Amino acid sequence: MCVVVRTALLLLVVAAAADDAPSSIINEISKQFGSMMLYCVQLVRYIHCCTLLLPFEKVESCGLWLQLYPQTGYFRDVLDFWNRDLNITGHTYLGCLAACSLFKLQLRNRDGSLNETNIMNFLRQNGAVENDAAVLLEVFKTCQNVSSSERKACAAGLKTMICFRSQIYRLNWTPQFYRGPFENVLNGK
Repeated sequence: MCVVVRTALLLLVVAAAADDAPSSIINEISKQFGSMMLYCVQLVRYIHCCTLLLPFEKVESCGLWLQLYPQTGYFRDVLDFWNRDLNITGHTYLGCLAACSLFKLQLRNRDGSLNETNIMNFLRQNGAVENDAAVLLEVFKTCQNVSSSERKACAAGLKTMICFRSQIYRLNWTPQFYRGPFENVLNGK
């Protein structure tokens, strides 16, 4: 009887870990992507070099990006990205950061197309097993198709982000909503 109970408990723990695996992968990917987005903000703010951010598109007025949001607006949106209550529609600045991050992480090629090999490597490096990586690659492809009609990189980046978030919600792989030590930055401390 004790062996049966232990086996059942072990199976429950393994099943729970397996169910949680995709959301932990998304959490790791979000950390990498969010860090790169914040790096892209620094490039714009301190280097003022848009061609480093979006080399596949001529961007004329990069400085205007910083005027689109309040001082911590972009930071709050990056940290709150998985919060279902956050409406990012119209947040073009986030689209610019997404486009920059996809390029800087080498997930998108210079011509704007996806680099599937690098995406798979990125997913595996962040804990995705083959099946989960394949599902996420399909999500990337779907979102690339959704945004492919956009001529501007920032608008395409925003559509990609909105699509990715809705696909992850649909898969029920949403990571835990977490701000941690960044709460002080958001509150001006």
